[in-house]
Amino acid sequence: MKNIFGILAGAFGIYSLVPQVYKCYKTKSTRDLASKTFIFISVGNILWILHAVVREDVILFFTNLIAFGLAIAIVVAKFKYK
Repeated sequence: MKNIFGILAGAFGIYSLVPQVYKCYKTKSTRDLASKTFIFISVGNILWILHAVVREDVILFFTNLIAFGLAIAIVVAKFKYK
């Protein structure tokens, strides 16, 4: 029960990026996306991952690892579909 908020926060954080990743790769367009936004999100995820390692928090680690992967997918799409 004590991890429920972490699990929910991670799930919503991950899910918030999924539609954008899907749309980028389906339309092959990232024209309306700001690269800096997703670069900052990626850096934030890396910092959360490091924080999770220090705290030995598996949920925080994996949710941010997945979110990092999704954010990087958008950054890659941004440069690929320029």
